[in-house]
Amino acid sequence: MNEVSILNSSFVTALGDTAQSIEMIEKENISLGKEEILAFDGKTTIPYYHLKTRVQNNIESIYAALKKEVKKATNNLSSEQKKRTCIIVGSSMINWHLVFNLDEFYQNKPYSSAKATTDYYSERLSKELGLSGFSMSIATACTASANAVIEVGNLIKAGVFDYGIAVGLEIASDIMSSGFYAMQLLAKEEIKPFDTNREGIILGESISVLLLGKEPSSWKLLGASSSSNGVNVTSANEDGSDFYEVMQQALENANISPRQITAIKAHATATVLNDQAELLATKMIFSPDTPICAIKPYIGHNVGGCGVVEIGVFMRCVDKGFLPASITTRTHMDENYRVLTCKKTVHEGIFMMNYFGFGGNNTSLIIQKAAK
Repeated sequence: MNEVSILNSSFVTALGDTAQSIEMIEKENISLGKEEILAFDGKTTIPYYHLKTRVQNNIESIYAALKKEVKKATNNLSSEQKKRTCIIVGSSMINWHLVFNLDEFYQNKPYSSAKATTDYYSERLSKELGLSGFSMSIATACTASANAVIEVGNLIKAGVFDYGIAVGLEIASDIMSSGFYAMQLLAKEEIKPFDTNREGIILGESISVLLLGKEPSSWKLLGASSSSNGVNVTSANEDGSDFYEVMQQALENANISPRQITAIKAHATATVLNDQAELLATKMIFSPDTPICAIKPYIGHNVGGCGVVEIGVFMRCVDKGFLPASITTRTHMDENYRVLTCKKTVHEGIFMMNYFGFGGNNTSLIIQKAAK
């Protein structure tokens, strides 16, 4: 079986492009805006991490922004290498285009379907960029693009392709924002992961790309695990057992012991039940001295896109020599298992990347940055 390397990354977040995002995180800066959404009693305003350069929620605008990031991540591939490259898009974007057109239909206006699924984006990118022709999309809630990374890795391991592109995509939509608001999962001011006073998530946008391949690289995908346990549609088992199982399986698949993990990138939604379950699962496996960090305070919860973008951000931070601090966490749920509130110097190591989503979709990946 082939080893799987992570060869390149590119992303845009609320903090800017790849370089701008890492600079802002290193300086511990946050750029938080607002979004007007529909609520039961009319319109309301929620905090929101919008892309620094806004992308309209329509097919062509999204595609143009997505193509730009994919081209950045694959700019070193030759035309022949691209022919041996697959692409998988992970996203939880709700397709409003169909809703709008149905609304026009029922108002007796001319109807023409302008809808597009994420399959449309992956298929079009594959064709226009001269890729292999193999494309697909994954929509497994918060684990969507993390699962895209796993599937790309599996295809490379099996020797089906030499290279693969994993994409994370999340652009603001009314239905997503209103849905989280209706479930009372949104924070009013800050994302405060593993804080005793946490109150929920703040949504965010991102477009992110990882290029994987079998060529040698300082970054490797060592192993992963993904599960789907639909015991509860919107929340995890409070005892952390679901999260524990997928984290433990990821370690076993990577042939790594908990003691070898340099740090954990937590899912860290800052919702009451999810953080509780994640902390309990972490305590079942790891000792208190294993560093835990969170990305969402800087870029928001990018839902289906969070897998790829948080891996990309995490890797770039380590390349710069640090693990990011969760600057909004002030009072810890457990004094022995504390999320980092100050940057920690790290240049290499083995890292666990966790994602836990709706519908019992849970994913854990193990990545490694080799010492120079």
